[in-house]
Amino acid sequence: MCLHVPQLEASKTSAQMRLLASLCRELLMAERAVARSCPREAERLGSSPPAVVLRAVAGHATDAAIELALLRDACDIPLLSLPERVVLFLSRARGSVLDRLLPKQLTYRARLAELHRGVDTVRLLRSTARVTGYLEIADWCDSWLGVRGPLLELSGEELSWFAENPARAMARATHSEWNPALARG
Repeated sequence: MCLHVPQLEASKTSAQMRLLASLCRELLMAERAVARSCPREAERLGSSPPAVVLRAVAGHATDAAIELALLRDACDIPLLSLPERVVLFLSRARGSVLDRLLPKQLTYRARLAELHRGVDTVRLLRSTARVTGYLEIADWCDSWLGVRGPLLELSGEELSWFAENPARAMARATHSEWNPALARG
């Protein structure tokens, strides 16, 4: 993947490129987190309609993370900084422990909040890419939004499933969900 690197005024280049790099790294971390957390949440929800949507989101996030890593490399954007690595660690810890203690409807809504944040990040990344002349990144953002937007809308519509299934909505992780090896026997 070869990107055209535009020539910018020196005053704009530094700040705008730091913003572009920061947004790319943030989005890459977010997409990797979605690719991990959505299947885990879908597993908790079984074959319910919200689980089906989460699996589709996870598939899109997996593909997007690969594409975004290629874009990051093509633009010579640095890897994660130390503070970003700490945030990633804390996010993984929360997902693997805290989510199991909470009702399913609450953790589903937490995934929706993460997805909304991702959309906001992509919108800002797209605007920054346009301003800095990285049109390939802006085009990628348009494509990403074209897929994720409808998935996010559908995932919001699936909130009604929790209203129709209040016992499952308020359920917390079962013993077998804490230790998947127990579920297999």
